[in-house]
Amino acid sequence: MCPDSGLNLAISDKPIVGAVSFQGFLILAGGILTMTSCSMSFYQIFRHATNYTKPLEQKQIIRICLLVPIYTLSSFLSIVFYKDHVYLAGIYLLYEACALVAFYALCCAYFDTDHRRIATSWDKDGLKKWFFTRPFAACVPALKGSYYDQPAANAGWRRFNRMWLCIYQYPFMKLLVTIATYVTESMGLLCSEEGGTKYADFWIKLHTVVSIAILITAMHCLMQFYYQSQELLEPHRPVLKFLTIKIVVFLSLMQGFVLDAIVGRDDQPLGPTDAISYPSLTIGVPNLLLCLEMFGIGIMHLYAYPWAPYVARNGAGVLAATENDGDEDGGKKGSAVVDVSAEEAENQGGFSGWKAYVDALNFSDFAVALYRGVGWVFMREPGRG
Repeated sequence: MCPDSGLNLAISDKPIVGAVSFQGFLILAGGILTMTSCSMSFYQIFRHATNYTKPLEQKQIIRICLLVPIYTLSSFLSIVFYKDHVYLAGIYLLYEACALVAFYALCCAYFDTDHRRIATSWDKDGLKKWFFTRPFAACVPALKGSYYDQPAANAGWRRFNRMWLCIYQYPFMKLLVTIATYVTESMGLLCSEEGGTKYADFWIKLHTVVSIAILITAMHCLMQFYYQSQELLEPHRPVLKFLTIKIVVFLSLMQGFVLDAIVGRDDQPLGPTDAISYPSLTIGVPNLLLCLEMFGIGIMHLYAYPWAPYVARNGAGVLAATENDGDEDGGKKGSAVVDVSAEEAENQGGFSGWKAYVDALNFSDFAVALYRGVGWVFMREPGRG
């Protein structure tokens, strides 16, 4: 069993401003940020769901936009129910992995073609060097090689499949870590506030290090996918979309490292006082910062994933505006127009967008994609699958 972690200590009710205690301030500020962020995101999701004219794309956009409410609600509840913060943190960390995969699926959906055709087109257009080798190619001639000048047959197909598998396996690996965390925490064996090999948290964190390496691999594959297909993806502003996810990952990781080093125990720079209790400092403050960060991410989502390009207009099967365009609904300015068929421009979301919500919350396509990815890795050339 775990030793006393300090989370069972009483919360200080000493006022810091008027009659408001520090814990009360955390709850008040977190609640305001949560309501504001969720309102923005749910409205954006509603507009996509009620203008559900491109399901393959908008399903993934809704999933990505859900990252903000899930993060903020879990973080806010962690402030209030600080003793259960391990369970709540597992929710948003798992969904973070799902949002990363949703972004990749969105990029694939932009091509509006079979994935095998995307892969084989890389062979026709020429295979580009791995993104991470570019800074070192001048110093290490071996990285240049003849592999890219005279690539092997179906090299693009094989690379695409490896990227596909590296990305789609990530949420399932994260799911295993989350289940292990929940089981050991419920048995009193996790002990995340302690250290040492006799506690489950040590081994889970060791696995988490591997997960971070897998995350880095997955995100590099995303960058390579964009680098290989940037000419086709450029009209959709994928960099801004990717940044909204990358920033979440970066901030959560860096925040954890910094706060672990300076906040918590009496011997650390920021320790508990008579007005600020240990649970408020170690659980409340980091989660309030997450609520604040998600407020900023929610604003970025409004610009990165506007609904205006998907609004059918004039009944002629034309979506007015690309992602650089918009009107009073989308808040973006531009001049391009995307022509689609009348069938594509028809709203397929159903009453109040309920079909869109069902599509977005059905993650079975991730499992199917992983299953196909495993099979494709062993295929030396395109085929049926």
